Amino acid sequence: MPRKVMDDYAGTSREAAQEHKTLAVELHAAGRYVMAQYVAGLAVECILRAYQYRLNPVFSGRHDLQALYRDAQFASVVSPGEEQKVTAALTEVARRWSNSHRYRSERALRLFLRRANLGQTGKFVRESSRRIVDAAIVIVDQGVLRWTV
Repeated sequence: MPRKVMDDYAGTSREAAQEHKTLAVELHAAGRYVMAQYVAGLAVECILRAYQYRLNPVFSGRHDLQALYRDAQFASVVSPGEEQKVTAALTEVARRWSNSHRYRSERALRLFLRRANLGQTGKFVRESSRRIVDAAIVIVDQGVLRWTV
């Protein structure tokens, strides 16, 4: 694929990451926790794909955030001193996110989180949403901060 086309995909994915991050925050604030979780993970996937597109124009349909992080060489982009924070945020998102969340009801998300040992009592769906949205902000903001044209 021509370099110009891949640069367009990369730039579009970066913009989508920013927009999805904002939407995830809004969804969480509105109590729409299932969609907040899904969109937060999608924002992370978008910023990682933006960097990955710059290195390799081959699109992978996999939604493995850890693999995308490696393929995008995102660790090399992270600001000095922020590595641990970004790595922890990625782990948080990867544990809580699934592309299948787009099909889940709140009951189904609750079951997903319980099975993954990510909550059992109280308002753990809300807490999970807060955690993944906060983690997505860290990753997307870092990717946008370090983006060079």
